Amino acid sequence: MGWGAWHAEGAAALVADAGTALSLTWVDGDGRFRGGRISAGAALQRRSLAQATALLPAPQAPAAPMDWAAADPWPLDTETALQQGCWRATAAAIALGWRELSRLDPDPRRRLWLTGGDGEALAPLLEAEGLAPQWAPDLALQALAALPAVGLLS
Repeated sequence: MGWGAWHAEGAAALVADAGTALSLTWVDGDGRFRGGRISAGAALQRRSLAQATALLPAPQAPAAPMDWAAADPWPLDTETALQQGCWRATAAAIALGWRELSRLDPDPRRRLWLTGGDGEALAPLLEAEGLAPQWAPDLALQALAALPAVGLLS
């Protein structure tokens, strides 16, 4: 997907694919893969906490994202605190990756791309941190569709 983001704009990119797992992929301004990170997504963090601890409750279904504008960032009940913690930890991992990349690759054209099942829900949290993610729900399919045009797939 990193190549797809680079191909779309011809600029360096950090792609955050947020779903069961969170993968961060860095592609430089020449379209080269420069590295990545993989961690648990928000829902997997939540399920893992319930499975690995005796006193934390199982996740309520569905584990839908919150209305971040209305949500208290410091909730008083356990379930909301778990949801807030896992969603905010995922957003923080993206924001940290972006800020670190800003020091390594100062290209002002560099873009943060957000895709995956949780991407749209994470966008408001990232925007609240001053980031401007490009929401691209079909980034993987767009990248595959572009391969024949550049001679990489016939």
